[in-house]
Amino acid sequence: MKSILMLSLMLLSSCAGIKDQYPENVSIQKTITTKRTKSANHGKAFQWMIMNLSNTSETIKLNDQANGRLVLNDLTDCTISNGPGYVSVKFVLNLTVTSADNKVIFSAPNVVSNDNWNYPRNDDQMKEVRACIEETILKPLSLALIK
Repeated sequence: MKSILMLSLMLLSSCAGIKDQYPENVSIQKTITTKRTKSANHGKAFQWMIMNLSNTSETIKLNDQANGRLVLNDLTDCTISNGPGYVSVKFVLNLTVTSADNKVIFSAPNVVSNDNWNYPRNDDQMKEVRACIEETILKPLSLALIK
């Protein structure tokens, strides 16, 4: 019994070390070039969000057309590696879309998991989360803005 307790304490302390090393923070910054005005970029981004996201009245937190700024707060599902297998994790995405003449900037300073497992835990998982968000949100939104 004592050895099981010691093993549990060692595992917990090693997990704490992982958490300290990888503080559950994935940041994303991307700029794309368009052929539209600030207003047209903003309108196109807003239209894409309305058409492609569920419950936009809850997920779009700011729609500032005058300043060309949209703020999205949503959950996104990503499948990431976890040892020899994979896990599906929901991440909270606070994405700011800033429009200007001929460009749009995407910024998400702190993408975090919404569970108690504290993903991502390593560099590979951080890369997988970035790739997932790129594929599911940034790439389709970028394509809509470039068309």
